[in-house]
Amino acid sequence: MLKIYICGPTVYNDPHIGNLRAITTFDLVLKANRFLGQKFKLVHNITDIDDKIINKSIELKVTEKEISEKYTEQYFELLKQLNIDTITDVEKVTDNIGVIIDYINKLVNLNQGYKGSNSDIWFNVKNNEKQYGSVSGQILENMEFDEKSNDKKFNADFALWKSTSKGIQYNSPFGLGRPGWHTECCALIDKHFGKDGVDVHGGGMDLTFPHHENENIQHFALHNQNITKEWIRCGQINLDGVKMSKSLGNIIYPQDFFNKHGVEIYKLLILTAKLSAPINMSDELIENLKNIEQKYKKTMFSIFVNHGTNLVGFENNKEIKEIFEALSKYDFAKYNLLLNEQIKKYNKTKDIQYARNIHKTLSIIHPTLTDVQNYNEFIQIYSKWIELVKNKDFEQADILRKKLQESGLY
Repeated sequence: MLKIYICGPTVYNDPHIGNLRAITTFDLVLKANRFLGQKFKLVHNITDIDDKIINKSIELKVTEKEISEKYTEQYFELLKQLNIDTITDVEKVTDNIGVIIDYINKLVNLNQGYKGSNSDIWFNVKNNEKQYGSVSGQILENMEFDEKSNDKKFNADFALWKSTSKGIQYNSPFGLGRPGWHTECCALIDKHFGKDGVDVHGGGMDLTFPHHENENIQHFALHNQNITKEWIRCGQINLDGVKMSKSLGNIIYPQDFFNKHGVEIYKLLILTAKLSAPINMSDELIENLKNIEQKYKKTMFSIFVNHGTNLVGFENNKEIKEIFEALSKYDFAKYNLLLNEQIKKYNKTKDIQYARNIHKTLSIIHPTLTDVQNYNEFIQIYSKWIELVKNKDFEQADILRKKLQESGLY
């Protein structure tokens, strides 16, 4: 069984389209794995308690739960629109406070964590300095750290448990407080997968340091092995060459993007780029993606009018297996090449096997493009047009033909 963990959102405001890239990417890849019969377990966390959530709750004079639940529901709705259905376990941090406390206790008992003067619990990086930096490829002496405190023994140490004076507090053996961000994910991986960790740990490229570095070092301190066999991180989505950032205000909200372009364009945005490469949003890029989408729609319309809307009799075959194997291995370029080869062969021959391969692939990856209800109006127009041509009513036939051409489907 393939074991995967993907870092999830901190639910304190609306995400931007870059925040959805990792989970959408892995969902598409795991859809391919599922088609191929590969079993998997994907754990995805929701950080529903954090300084940002606490600060927003104070600003708006509401509870942290009201903030986190609002944005968690919005996040789930976005996943639903994207047809993301491969997450096997969603874990909220607030549902796992006890799990995280137990994890911190294990570190403290092994002298991998220590208590500061104000009940903060810090991870002891000095105990593991030979290993620290292996994830991000950095040398400890050259690292820069954002978490400043005079309470730390060493500059690289980070909080496992924070003693807080504002916002929600949880009881623990260390005192009232809440978990540190870097401990959530590794505690959840330990909960689901134990000392062996995961096969793949995913997330955004911006999480490499310090988050992934700090996750790994905690797992290593407990189990003397890395938390994952492989790190697979997605590149950023940029706007006008600059990384989208809530702090900069240069963001595109997913719902705005979906309303304007549709969810399939977002998936194409991901599938036409190298996984680890940044994507630079531009009008030209969107236009190119719409051309690809229109090609798929035109092909599906041709399949429906030539072979009917009930494409029964699909058989697994070498060609479609190769398409999904490429996608399962994150080789998006090969996936696109093989799918386009099927479309070219179909356009040349109108063969039912190519039609079934295309329909099956798109029904899994781009289901709205294979929904016959989106084509019914023009399928009916096409049928009437064929009938008029047979009856040699060319004047009326030309009117319908023009409608078909204007639709872009014929």
